[in-house]
This record gives sequence, C-alpha cells and structure tokens, in this order.
Amino acid sequence: MKPITFRIIRLFMNISILPVVIMSEKFSGYFIHLINNCVFKPKNQKELIAQLFSHVENDLMILSKLCNLPIYQATSYYLQTLSFLKKETIPKILFNKDNFGSKKARNEFENLFNQIYDQQHDNILKKIEENKGKVTKDLKVFNKMFNIFDLEKPNLYPLVDFFYKIKENQKQYPLIHFVIQNYKKLEMLNFFGEFLKFATLLMEKFDGKIKRNQAKSIKLKDLFKEKHSKNISKLFFNFSRFWKLASKEIKDLQFTKNISEEDVIFEITKESSIECCLPGNQGSSLMIEILIEHSIKIHNELIQSDLLSGIFKTTKENDEKKSESKFPDSKLIFPITRNFDESQFIKFDIQEFEQLISNNNNKSTFDLKFFQDEITEKLEFLKNPFIFTFQVNKFRFCDEKIESNTQFLEQKEWEQKDIQFLEWMKIQEEMKNKNLFETIKKLIEFVVLSCQKIDLAKAENLSDLTEKSIIEFVRNELSCDNYDILKEISPNFSQIAKLKHLLFINNYIQDDFESVLENLPKKFKSEMTQFQLNNLDKSIQNISIPSFLIIFKDFIKRMHENLVNTIPIRDLLLFSIGNQKPIYQEMDKFFDPSKTILLGNTYECYKYCLKILITKTNIF
Repeated sequence: MKPITFRIIRLFMNISILPVVIMSEKFSGYFIHLINNCVFKPKNQKELIAQLFSHVENDLMILSKLCNLPIYQATSYYLQTLSFLKKETIPKILFNKDNFGSKKARNEFENLFNQIYDQQHDNILKKIEENKGKVTKDLKVFNKMFNIFDLEKPNLYPLVDFFYKIKENQKQYPLIHFVIQNYKKLEMLNFFGEFLKFATLLMEKFDGKIKRNQAKSIKLKDLFKEKHSKNISKLFFNFSRFWKLASKEIKDLQFTKNISEEDVIFEITKESSIECCLPGNQGSSLMIEILIEHSIKIHNELIQSDLLSGIFKTTKENDEKKSESKFPDSKLIFPITRNFDESQFIKFDIQEFEQLISNNNNKSTFDLKFFQDEITEKLEFLKNPFIFTFQVNKFRFCDEKIESNTQFLEQKEWEQKDIQFLEWMKIQEEMKNKNLFETIKKLIEFVVLSCQKIDLAKAENLSDLTEKSIIEFVRNELSCDNYDILKEISPNFSQIAKLKHLLFINNYIQDDFESVLENLPKKFKSEMTQFQLNNLDKSIQNISIPSFLIIFKDFIKRMHENLVNTIPIRDLLLFSIGNQKPIYQEMDKFFDPSKTILLGNTYECYKYCLKILITKTNIF
C-alpha cells in the first residue's frame, strides 16, 4: 500500500501559481501585448483596458481558489499585481516610442490607465475590508462575488491561458502543471481527513446499538442537538463537501455492487438519514464504502504518477501491508487526520520543489548543499506520512449478523471514547481560535492527566514486563491520540524506559513542586544511566521531554502568578533541552549565565520555551 500523503495534498492545495507567473518578465510582455492591441483604438480604449483588468482579476481569483486562499488574501495578490503593472509594465509601454504617435497620445493613455488603476485599487481595498475573516472556501461564495467559471475553459482566463502557452511549461513548472491538471481530485482529497473523522464518530457511536430501520428514521440533524454539537457541525460541513465532490467523480462509474439507483446518494444534508453514513453490506450503506474505495483509488493514482513516484517512495515494510477490506482501521483515523492538520504549519517554497522535481525527472545531479538545510527538513516531513492500512469492517447493525469475530466494546466504553475524541476536537478548535497561552496550558494538562492514568505501582519488577505486554498496556490505558503524542518521548529507548518516564510524571505531579525542582535533575540522571545509549547528549535530549512538560507547566502557572522571577529554573530548562552550545547561547539572552535566577523579559522567555516545547514534542 502507498502512504496516505495528506501532507503532500495539503502542499498541493497551498501552491500558488501567481508568484511564478505574474511576476515574470514573460507575463509582463504578454500584458503589454494585450494593451498594445487596444492602444490604437481610441473609441474602445477605456472599455478594453477595464475589461483587461477584469480578466486579470478573474484569473487571480480562480487561481487563488486552487490554493484555498481566503478572499482578502486573494485580493491582496491582485493589489500586488496592480502595483507591479503600474511600476514595471506601464513605464515600458510609455517609454516605447513605437507605441504612440505623439506625446499627447502617450499622456492620454497614462491618464486613462491611472484613472482605471485608482478605481480598481479602491474597489479591491473595499473588498479586502468587507471579506476579511470570512470563510470563503465555499465555491458558491466565490461564484457569487467574482463570477468564477470552470478552470476547464482557459480561454476565459488570459492568465491561465498564458501559463499553458509558456514554452515547455510542464518541464519548467511541473508541480504547478500537475496541480492545474488535477485540481478537482486534489480538492476532493483535501477534505478526505475530515470525512473520515465524521464517519468514524458515527460508527463508534452506533456500532452494535441500532437496527437498520432505526437508522433510516434518524436524521443527521438530530445529532446536532447533543453536546459538542459545534464540533460535530464543523465535521459534518467538510464531510458533506467531500461527499458531494467524491460523488461527482463516480457518477459515470458502473456500480458492480448490489446497490439500486434509489440508494445512490450524490449529496448529503442534515435531513439525510444516518443509515447512508454507516457502512454496510446492503442498501444505501454501500454508498459510503464506494466513496472511500474510489477516493483511495484516486489517491493512489496521484501518488503513483510520474511526477511523484520518483520522489516519495514507500519503504519495504509499507509495501508489504495488504488490504483486507475496503474500510480503514478506525484506530488509525485519528492520527492520520491529526497529522494531516499539522502540515498547514509548514511553509513551503514552491521554487524549491519545482527545482527538486525538475532535477529528479531529468535524472540529473543537483547541488545537494541547496537541499541540506530547510528543504531537507520539509522533504522528510512530507516523506513520513501515516500508512493507510485496512482491517475487517467493524461496523454492524444490531439486527444483522456479522461474519467477523471482532469483539465489541461495551456501551460505556464507547461513550468514553466519544468523550475523548470530542475533548481533543475541542482542544484543536481552541488551538486555532484562542489565545495560544491558554491553549498550550490546556494541552499540557490534557497530556499530563492522560499520563496519570498509567499506574505501574502494581508491577514489582518493571524488567519482567515484555515489550508486547507493555505495548498492549499502553494501548489499553491511553487512547490512540495520546499514545501517538507520548510515544515520541524517547524513540531510541525501550518501551520499558518510556513507561518508566511516564511513571516519573505520575509521581512528580503528586510531589511538592519545590522538592521536584530540587531533585529532578538527580532523579533523571540516575534513571538515565540505566537506559542510556552510546551518544549521551542524544540520550539526554530524548529522555528530557517529560521533565520539560512538568517544568513548563509550572513555569506557566508561576508566570501567570507573577512569581516566575524567583524560580531557579535556568539549569533545569537547559537540562531539559539538552547540552547544546547554540541553545545555551540563546537561553543566556534571557537568563543570567552566572546565576540560576530567571531574569530579563519574561514574555520573551516564555515564547522561547514554548518554541522548544512545540519543536521537541511535535505536538503541532
């Protein structure tokens, strides 16, 4: 199986053709050519120039739609283009004597251009102000405001048409060319993660607890009356968008499954029954399986395309994974979608990837130094997506037999799982919309409280625990999302060492904070020597995340109470982040290197500590 590369898809959906094409000399020449066509027609001059501006604006909007940019950001591109035309393009026209028969004609054209420019400039500023902050990814909003048509009609959009006319455009800009050719498929897959979240939530909520006839009578809108309806509503919005986009892709397919025409649903609303959202072996429940199966097929086709197959390769271990059914393992859905969201925090440089892909496709050697720093990190981020494996379909209606011997959780356990899922959804929402200070504090508390669920006190000898039993223990005690966060604590240590660190956290939280500060380095150093690797510095870094979480949690609390300047915390923080000279030098900007008392700008120190926490734990 190929990896589900949500990170790559998010990269595609944030690619902008605009900086590559608009700011190029070729486009400048193209624009000059269009203007020259109307310069010698004085009667239609104003109308033609105005139409030209309108065409450019429509181009920018349709191309910005590919990037899922909000309107205020897309119109900002237009503003930049106007400025570029005025400063760079128009002067070339004005100073070209061949374009005008007299100085008067040149002045008339300049005045006319400035008049239209000022009008367009004012209008675009007004649109930016009106639409700033609005959710504008919905295509209806785009169509209503900017009258955007299908990209399949490039003759309506000179900029798109111009891109296709660039000599060897596929060779020069392989990534942009790939996105334009596949933007509908990419747009659909961009919502696949949210689709799976909502589907999983429904499956876990109703598995083995509802009859098919009951499912037919329950409408989706009934779910929005429950607690956490805001999170459910947001999930459903993207769920329905994916359903609509995916359905368009399968309209012309011949259904080989036992599904009648009346059970084929091409658009889902809050008035739809939950039956069609619960995968099954008959009726409208087959629809969701068809959508997922077809989406995975499209995904694999994109990943196996000539453009990507040479760059993002799967490992031997990944290739050996086999598909046992059509539906993904629900346990994997959360980590897949959580990491899918992570990719939006990585800023990609389109020129870097264009050069990388061009060099790869040409099978030529390229300067490795160019890719050794930031580009290498970005590529590693893209090449490490979660694997989309499958298992026997778990969902069942309680009045239907199921061949699988899968054991189902009791209702109370399912409800607890729902609570954990929605709890994390709530935290995710707060990450995006609320003060970062409050968010990170809640996030740390969430992780720490999850750690407290682990109680190894009953185990007389930790070394007696086998790796298999420990893994099962962690999976039973922690939900999959917490496990995936905490498993990064010390990747080069044994599972026993990891649980030992979690036990430390459990004990330290119950201790007096001052005594923890006093004894923490000694305790960790003594424990570290039992599990250390060859590289001591690397071991310190790996083992230190739990201590850093504890220190940072109390650091936030003390800072909030304005007591932080009295805490001897410098050495502990330095111990937590590892013995690295650059970090020492950076920390000394905020700490007195000769003392252990926190000095300087508390807020700046907090921001730096927060940066370390995010970097080391990879939470975001």
